[in-house]
Amino acid sequence: MKDALLFPKLTDYQIECAIEAGEVVSLEDGDVIFHEGEAAEAFFVILEGKIKVTQNINGDEAVLALHEPGEFTGTTELLTGGAATATGWALGPTKVARVPVERFQQLIMACPEMRALLIPVLTERRVTEFRIATQQQKLAALGKLSAGLAHELNNPASAALRSAQNLTRVLGDVESLCCELLSRVMSATVNGAGIGLKSVCELASHVAEPIDPLERSDREQEMGEWLESRKVSQPWEAAGSLVASGITLADVKPLADRVSADHFPKLVTWLAKSVEMRSLCRELEQSTSRMSEIVGAMKSYTHMDQAQAKAPNDLREGIETTLTILKHKLKRKGLAVEKEFGQVPPVPAYGGELNQVWTNLIHNAIDAAPEGGRIEIHTSVEGDEALIEVIDNGPGIPPEIQPRIFEPFFTTKGVGEGTGLGLDTTYRIVRHHDGTIRFDTRPGQTRFSVRLPLSEREHSTSVLRRTQPRDIGQLNRAAAVPQ
Repeated sequence: MKDALLFPKLTDYQIECAIEAGEVVSLEDGDVIFHEGEAAEAFFVILEGKIKVTQNINGDEAVLALHEPGEFTGTTELLTGGAATATGWALGPTKVARVPVERFQQLIMACPEMRALLIPVLTERRVTEFRIATQQQKLAALGKLSAGLAHELNNPASAALRSAQNLTRVLGDVESLCCELLSRVMSATVNGAGIGLKSVCELASHVAEPIDPLERSDREQEMGEWLESRKVSQPWEAAGSLVASGITLADVKPLADRVSADHFPKLVTWLAKSVEMRSLCRELEQSTSRMSEIVGAMKSYTHMDQAQAKAPNDLREGIETTLTILKHKLKRKGLAVEKEFGQVPPVPAYGGELNQVWTNLIHNAIDAAPEGGRIEIHTSVEGDEALIEVIDNGPGIPPEIQPRIFEPFFTTKGVGEGTGLGLDTTYRIVRHHDGTIRFDTRPGQTRFSVRLPLSEREHSTSVLRRTQPRDIGQLNRAAAVPQ
């Protein structure tokens, strides 16, 4: 349910007063009833359809309210004569009772019930409007800070990755030269030892295939006991390094038959250290590569190197980037992500904004899914729209809060855990792209469906089309919505 203080329902009597003081107006989707920055000219009561109220914040369209039948829209500027601080749009075919500003004051004076309701509500809405604007400005500043941080981290992350790759290459060359040198020396002094050493070095240079933990433990036990019997220094550490690289006892034993007992422990220790060094290089390269990948994803996520204008966007790339950013959260809960990407052409969009949509939806799905649960992401084409679905196998959204999930500042999370702006921001961005967002929920599955047009849509800029007032009883029945 909506906040009764901010979005009260008018009684039949109050609606009748508004109709008598003004006129009934028919609207089409996208029609504007008042403009931000222009003089407030009228007060409106919604009879059929919906009115969306938005405000421009840092060049972005922030949704302040979505009014339904039985509700009214207007600002305190109706009383002061100032300019409107927001813009009102019709969502689909809509009918409103329009009361011009010159009759509005007469209305509240002639109808005490209306006066007692409107003045405190309009004042409270102004306070809430200011609070939302402040919060949006903070979020915009945080976005700029994140983009700047990604830019600053990009150069050192890229440098670290290049250094790690070069280090792996150089150490590999050094190891190969050492193996070659030892092989030649030992081949000349010890019968067949060089051939055996070279084969082990070649084996150690490859990345081992994953093995079962129990089997790995058995191999380490067997290798450690054998190396200990051969007087190898720190045999269990050496065994762990050799087994991790895929070297088996059968690979090492031939060396013991071709090298003296005095030389063999040093040779195996050198081989184990060489293998460990190569493993550390791989880990360094993987971690720096991961750092570079995250920074690159952040740059792509914020679209910091691109002009802030609509451009063709690959939905799959944006979703994959978002999953990279949220990978640690997925891993923490052990969630499986099932992706089914259809052949969807690029969508005209503000890419950075769409990434916020995917972040909010996937983040909510992560929170909703149980430990070890599942998240599904589907993309496809339906008619002239792209369809994106984010599905989790959580408990579902309780019926009592479903009407409120797109409301600003509404959250079911604890204090400090959520701002209540995630789905509000998502709704605002989707509408900014002329799209729609819906959800379907039941125990075991919640599905959020986003539809975005595959081509630009023209917006209606017409103002109001007036009709003659209909039968008041009929109007009241249309406006009578449960509290």
